[in-house]
Amino acid sequence: MVTCRLWVFKKYFKEIESLRKKYPNITIRQGMEFGVQVHTIPRYQKLYEQYDFDFIILSIHQVNDQEFWTQDYQKEKSQQEYIEGYYQEMLNVVKKYKNYSVLGHLDLMTRYDEIGNYPFEKIKSIITEILKTVIQDGKGIGN
Repeated sequence: MVTCRLWVFKKYFKEIESLRKKYPNITIRQGMEFGVQVHTIPRYQKLYEQYDFDFIILSIHQVNDQEFWTQDYQKEKSQQEYIEGYYQEMLNVVKKYKNYSVLGHLDLMTRYDEIGNYPFEKIKSIITEILKTVIQDGKGIGN
């Protein structure tokens, strides 16, 4: 869900403009991290079109509007269900949304996985597909 209010963006861009005037010999770029889900793509697309971003980090912080850090997403799911669901959401997003610079937090779910390491071999094919899509689109990978 797009949680920032319009006034936050206006303040952000106003501050950047002020800094550009104050330091004309320094290139100051503006960017955001978009925590996208498939169903929020239209909102982020509108935001992207409304502002002049230099850099966008595309991240998956939720699936089905459920947060990872609170364990809401993982609740009542097996490790396989929430890990594979996370990567499936990521794949769906990178296939449908292209206005970003780098894909961030490829392994974010591991930070919130209280069970422990999930075998890479079980998710290798979907991660490979994610990476192929990102590379074909000329995007980068961030941390």
